[in-house]
Amino acid sequence: MGVGKWIIHGRGRQENIIRIGVSNYAEINSVYFPNDKWRFGMELYAHKLSIPRSGNEILRVGTDISYQFHPKASLHFVGIYYWTRLLDVEPKKWLSGYHYGGYLTFDLAERWAMDVGMRSYSDNLSHQQWTVPIVRPSYEYNGSEINADLGGIVHQILRGLFF
Repeated sequence: MGVGKWIIHGRGRQENIIRIGVSNYAEINSVYFPNDKWRFGMELYAHKLSIPRSGNEILRVGTDISYQFHPKASLHFVGIYYWTRLLDVEPKKWLSGYHYGGYLTFDLAERWAMDVGMRSYSDNLSHQQWTVPIVRPSYEYNGSEINADLGGIVHQILRGLFF
């Protein structure tokens, strides 16, 4: 990437879900590369699901910061805050929550990489907070990345063994 480069893109979609309702969403992403090592990103997202006698709305803002400290390793910090409104629940109020965390990415081989770190998340509906590991191997195939976050499984195994 070039120094001082901005990338901005957005997308939106409306889907008619037969016999269920209508789903609308829109998002816009912005990424700034001040140099070859740093990356700053921002995301805005909105979603509305309209179902007869039900539905919900979601608004989300997120950010991520990345630093490439080695040709095969980088550090990432992410944070998301969201609001959800359930339209069939009285009184109609916004529920909020957040996700945040950090992880390291290691390029293991030509097409293989591994993310390891921690993330915390909560929601106001349950008034709980959880912290789980990030263990995400990934494989690049024909320009697309295939990955699976195994952190929840690792968390449940460790929790079952020790707590």
